[in-house]
Amino acid sequence: MLGIPHTEIDALFHGPDWTPHPEFVADVRALVAQDAWVTEWQYAPARPLLAARADLLVWLDRPFATVTLPRVIARTLRRRLGRVPLWNGNIGRSCARSSPTPSTSCGGRSPPGTSIGIESPRWTRTSPSSTYAAHRT
Repeated sequence: MLGIPHTEIDALFHGPDWTPHPEFVADVRALVAQDAWVTEWQYAPARPLLAARADLLVWLDRPFATVTLPRVIARTLRRRLGRVPLWNGNIGRSCARSSPTPSTSCGGRSPPGTSIGIESPRWTRTSPSSTYAAHRT
């Protein structure tokens, strides 16, 4: 839709065995230094870096009970039961157990009035994240 590469910020954050990747902040710095990028608005250490370079913040205000929660459950079950390989050799597991900050990962929301709501592009239809940052020079 935007023609901009999407980087899952979870792939930068999670190291082997679901441990935080020590180079996470440096990896986010490298991401935002690129000419164009899209990623989720998760993880407090990344937010100042994303905010400094983002041209657009997209807030998808989806109904939690009828849209977000069923998608989180379906995605989690698909990953757990299918033992889907995710990032850095990790195998799918529940979001609450893999995330150090479930309020900002796993579908947490940003405050209203800080972003623009739009219809979700194709790559967001399976993601529970509700806020994305983007940059294009």
